[in-house]
Amino acid sequence: MLDTMTTWAQTGREVLRSADPAESNARLADLFSPHRLDPMMSRGNDFLAVARAARVGSIDLVYLKLGAEAVVDPEPLGTYYNINILLSGRASVVHGNDHINASPSCAPVLRPTSPVSMRWSADCTQLAVKIDRLRLEQLFAETFDKVWPTELPLNPVVDANQRRGRCWLRIIKTVVSDLNDGPDVSWNSQITAKYEDLILTGLLVAQLPEIGLTNPRLPAPGVVREAVEFMHTHADQAITTAVLAARTGVSVRSLQQGFNRYLGTTPMRYLQTVRLDRAHADLVQARGDVMTRVEDVAYRWGFAHAPRFAAMYRRRFGINPSQTLHGRYESV
Repeated sequence: MLDTMTTWAQTGREVLRSADPAESNARLADLFSPHRLDPMMSRGNDFLAVARAARVGSIDLVYLKLGAEAVVDPEPLGTYYNINILLSGRASVVHGNDHINASPSCAPVLRPTSPVSMRWSADCTQLAVKIDRLRLEQLFAETFDKVWPTELPLNPVVDANQRRGRCWLRIIKTVVSDLNDGPDVSWNSQITAKYEDLILTGLLVAQLPEIGLTNPRLPAPGVVREAVEFMHTHADQAITTAVLAARTGVSVRSLQQGFNRYLGTTPMRYLQTVRLDRAHADLVQARGDVMTRVEDVAYRWGFAHAPRFAAMYRRRFGINPSQTLHGRYESV
């Protein structure tokens, strides 16, 4: 995973490069929130702040390095949650009552209202996952039919030694990998909505402790039918489970349970099948057109990673998408 993150750090959009601590402090405050940046200069570890960033819906992915040992004391984050994934070096975090030594398998989760103090080694590099507070708490309410009165009680670290934490870090790796390999996804609302939903929903699943959430009432079959019809009619638009739940007037969990009960799948897997069928139809229609590329058709229907699209296509249709495009039907 770290190789993938580091590669992206070299190719992401550079938003800061400065050897001036005051300038860096101001720019990082714009990216995150006001804070005190106190680099401890010594020979061999000259300060050079570098930041590269990408935006995925309401989420900012920011690669950071400072080049010198430093203390970073943010003001309360207020409007966002932040997860810092250590890529190299060392970082220690005091967050509320939690004292955390970060590692590649232990990512601190910074909450909006708790005080934070961090110390970075000179060779420390991190990927910050900055998540809009309003968007995450809205998704929590939509998913669990419950409004939490304060900041969400997320566990203080994403732990890769636990299955759920490992799955969430794998989601981040997948998104970063697609940012590395694929075309610019920022304008494709289908893809950015899918990535945003994966990251936010995955974080809630990974980091919420048991807080007395009960299973919702199973929806009527008509609700599932309405969601299915909406997906078929609007497959080219940005659709998430939360969008479908709002459209049908039930919670996310209720809709997921309805799909499992009546269709034996999840809403997003069903939508993936609809979009695969649309891509297949486009490839058949474009047969013989030398200007059409498989990856362009895949991207049109929300599949940013061509190899994964090809694998899903083979599972559904028994042949490669290129075989459909060129009229060759031998099974694979």
